[in-house]
Amino acid sequence: MKIDFINLPKRVSNYSYLIKKKFNKIFHDSDYILGKSLREFEKKISKFTKSKYAIGVNSGYDALFLSLKCLDINYGDEVITVSNTYVATVNAIVNIGATPVFVDIANDHNIDVSKIEEKITNKTKAIICVHLTGNPCEMDKIIKIAKKNEIKIIEDCAQAIGAKFKKKHVGNFGEFGCFSLHPAKNLHVLGDGGFIITNKKDYYEKLTKLRNHGHTSRELIDSFGINSRLDSIQAAYANIMIEDYKNWQKKINRIAKLYNEKIDNKIIKPIIKPNSNHVYHNYILTTKYRDQLKNYLKKNGIETRIHYPIAIHHQKIFIKTFGKIKLPNTEKLSKEIISLPIYPELDVKKVKFIIKMINQFFSYKSKNNLN
Repeated sequence: MKIDFINLPKRVSNYSYLIKKKFNKIFHDSDYILGKSLREFEKKISKFTKSKYAIGVNSGYDALFLSLKCLDINYGDEVITVSNTYVATVNAIVNIGATPVFVDIANDHNIDVSKIEEKITNKTKAIICVHLTGNPCEMDKIIKIAKKNEIKIIEDCAQAIGAKFKKKHVGNFGEFGCFSLHPAKNLHVLGDGGFIITNKKDYYEKLTKLRNHGHTSRELIDSFGINSRLDSIQAAYANIMIEDYKNWQKKINRIAKLYNEKIDNKIIKPIIKPNSNHVYHNYILTTKYRDQLKNYLKKNGIETRIHYPIAIHHQKIFIKTFGKIKLPNTEKLSKEIISLPIYPELDVKKVKFIIKMINQFFSYKSKNNLN
């Protein structure tokens, strides 16, 4: 049996008729940029996340970069975040001119809230908290720290569309929620894409200009911005996808439930804090036998991934630029994590086979006392 980590062709083929219909409408109207499809998508996302405003942009990275720019974060400023994230989080901080300051992670793979305050200085302007794999951070505690120290919160929700903390959609706790629509995400487009949500009108108005070269009209600009417009083709596809999002998420949750209940407890499964609703963009197991398990699953036709094998603070470019730092738990977990296939098109038979192979691996090790 061959099990891919993700199966995008099958998903796209299920919507081929609707895709052609919407795309042909765009071609007929020549409505390619900042058009009807984008406005429709922004309204749908705002309604879905229960936020006041949504702004479609070119990528999850651009969502972060523009949010930092909107807060006027610049050279000499510091932004707290984690090393256990996709590099886009840190690239946004570096490219705005600020310095990333890393906090170690807890065993749920999210920022260790107890270690944030010791990293705050008079240069700290913001915290970017990353809801990794769709598992919400402890936002109540982060908000308390931010208010006490008068710093802003930006939520990196790239992997967390639909996730909630205390029944509230992530992205609504800070100044901005930054989302990715990369093809691997639970809600995605056909290439790069992203969006920002906010509940403040002045931020919304500023962001709509910043994403479009600072334009207030076709002829006038009142700030220097960038080209980060979610185009009509991608927005039209996203409008199709969002209609079925809740159905997909139910399927993903069913797979996660099987993994949670049936995988042997010798291996550490996702840790979910109280009041959190995990959406399982990735399903990550933690084991000191990670490499052996990965090879065993590969031999049995099961593709897995590692998110992320080399933490950002261990990348050569980071060490060269900012020097060496130690993040013990981040470093430990980067050697022990493995991501299993989890997506709506993955049928139950294959899920049960994955579980069987994992349990078989640990049963064999246990019986033979192997390290």
